[in-house]
Parts: sequence; structure tokens; C-alpha cells
Amino acid sequence: MDELRTKYLDAIGGAADEAALEDIRVQAVGKKGEVALKMRELGKMTPEERQVAGPKLNALKDEINSAIAAKKSGWRMQHLMNVCAPNGWTSPCRAAPRAKARSTRSAK
Repeated sequence: MDELRTKYLDAIGGAADEAALEDIRVQAVGKKGEVALKMRELGKMTPEERQVAGPKLNALKDEINSAIAAKKSGWRMQHLMNVCAPNGWTSPCRAAPRAKARSTRSAK
């Protein structure tokens, strides 16, 4: 399982875009992914083996999903920084204050 962990965490770290990240997710934890196939093998194991392998596989699946979410979050944050403050981060996407609208009503 350590090989799978290293393989997928390295692939996630090197993913260039969301499409590549989605491909990695499917290969790892998708319905026919490597982790899912390992989970199916649990049924062939003895109860003692299952008690050891089951939690490890669940932890691996959670770690891969968390790494994918963190990578996406990092990209989103980078995008916000580029859009909101292209010359440096000064404040969270705050629009410039608007001037007070002048009344179109005539004074009586």
C-alpha cells in the first residue's frame, strides 16, 4: 500500500491541471481504481487480515481524496490572487467602494 500511496501522491503533486487531477482520481479511487480493487479483495481475506487491511485502505483513500482537494484549493487560491490582486495580495477580493449615488429627485 505504501507503493500506491507514493505513486498517487506524487502524481497529484505533479498534476498540471484539473483534467489531469480527475484522471488520477479515477485511476486511484474511482469505481474501477486501484484502491477500489484492493477493497474488493477484502472479501477474500480472513477476518483478522481484514481488520488490518480495511482501515489502511480507507486511510489511503481518504489521504488521496484530501490531497486532491488540497491541490484544487491551492489552484483556486492562486486564481483568486491573480484576479483580485494581480500586483500583490492586499485584501480579499473586495470591490472598490462605490461613490454615493446622487438623488435624481429635485429638492422641493
